[in-house]
Amino acid sequence: MAVYQQLFARELKQWMMPAETKGVRPATADTINADVLAAVRAILIEIEEASVYIAITASIASALHKGRAPALTFKHLTGYLPSSPNAYRRHIETALGAALSPHVILSLQAYHARLSYALRLTHAVVDAGPAPSQTIRTAEFETLEESWRHVCGTALAAISVTRELLASVRYSRPPVNNEHAEALLRSAKAGGQPCITEEGRMRMPPWAESRLHARKVTQIEAFVLLEDGATPVVIDNASRTGIGLSRITGLPPGMALTIALDTGARLQGKVMWARGERAGVRLDVMLPADHPLLGGAQNNAGRSR
Repeated sequence: MAVYQQLFARELKQWMMPAETKGVRPATADTINADVLAAVRAILIEIEEASVYIAITASIASALHKGRAPALTFKHLTGYLPSSPNAYRRHIETALGAALSPHVILSLQAYHARLSYALRLTHAVVDAGPAPSQTIRTAEFETLEESWRHVCGTALAAISVTRELLASVRYSRPPVNNEHAEALLRSAKAGGQPCITEEGRMRMPPWAESRLHARKVTQIEAFVLLEDGATPVVIDNASRTGIGLSRITGLPPGMALTIALDTGARLQGKVMWARGERAGVRLDVMLPADHPLLGGAQNNAGRSR
């Protein structure tokens, strides 16, 4: 835990570095140049793309704290964490040096400071392993939930002020607003669990999966493990959150199953639809971006047909 606190303290100092504004007039809509607009736009896009993951993580943290999702584990919590904000790190110096409104700069810094803290805290709690007592575990879950709710709130504020800035410049157009994602953030900020089903399972909204995760055509042989044994299947396509299967029947929607890869890896999921010899499976834990099924590494996941 101490290591994560030191890293967070170091990054916080970097983020809160004040812009040098002595003798510089505050920027106005007519004086903001194209480079600054591009920097702000890149930061905004990154925040909006992360918002679904933030809402999912906040929902899972809340469900773990309130004990209403016995099927969820830390594996689910870490499986949907937003990525490190690389666009922010690349572009924040440009924004800081442009004499933008402190309201904009502080909102961006608050969001990224809250996000870093929540990420560090989540990894620290997971890395620490089982808590010595239920009281300590409950306190950890409460702190996690609170930290991710703060991330939701600061994300909404950062999105709002950066959109207002971009809209104020005559030759600029903000990215298309994702009202669905912002609704998720508002619900999670208020303590809701918009990405948890009534049965206490994690769910990613269908619009979010199609928007965020392109499917990779794979044609990989694998096995579905059922009560009566292993059934050979073909993985037609894969995304970070779902698998498309073919050459298999008898998989009713709602069935929980395990897909075994030739590497020995096993993927747990739930059948979402089945037609003929094809079925779609939503994974319980999101695949990493560099998983072999997604083409991010040498594809050893199975034998090609």
